[in-house]
Amino acid sequence: MLKIGAYNNFRVVKGTNRGWHIEEGGETLFIPKKELPPTTIVGHRVKLFVYNKGKGEIRATSAIPYAQVDQFAYLKVKDVTRFGIFMDWGIEKDLFVPSRFIKEEVEQGKSYIVRLFLDEMERSVIGSLDWENFLLTEPGKELKRNQQARLLVCGIKDIGFPVIINDKYRGLIYRDENADSIRYGERKQGYIKKIRGDGRIDVSLTRE
Repeated sequence: MLKIGAYNNFRVVKGTNRGWHIEEGGETLFIPKKELPPTTIVGHRVKLFVYNKGKGEIRATSAIPYAQVDQFAYLKVKDVTRFGIFMDWGIEKDLFVPSRFIKEEVEQGKSYIVRLFLDEMERSVIGSLDWENFLLTEPGKELKRNQQARLLVCGIKDIGFPVIINDKYRGLIYRDENADSIRYGERKQGYIKKIRGDGRIDVSLTRE
């Protein structure tokens, strides 16, 4: 079965004047010619992002989304409705955040941190602004001192900058870590500095 909200490795099975038929996981999709390189031929493998456009219409695209399912992102609100909000996802379809997953007042044109996850019933990716509930409370064994990590700055405090580590854990960059270069919502590469006894994780922007 196709992985919705993630990249899939398709095989090109047929070409037409309008585009290509591609197959993966027992499912076949059609993609316009402009989405693939002009050198594409039947039999080629192509890596494409898969999403649900709506009403069960599954599509693949070569456009690069700002985030995939099970990841966090800092996205801009494009539209606010009584049912929820729509955020710029970087692809043709906007990311929908249902009102039940919005715990604060939001404004069109502003950006917020959101967690993307899969609605299994609809086979569609949706978002939640109540993202803290998705973070694990204890650091996994895969985290080691001086290990490189992907960071998303998710707060600003007097002591430093809370971050999301590898889309899983909470961490903190202290103020002495070149604070002028850190901005809320930006992604950075950092290193695990210390895992405390209570599970808190200190992060540094430089390797010790």
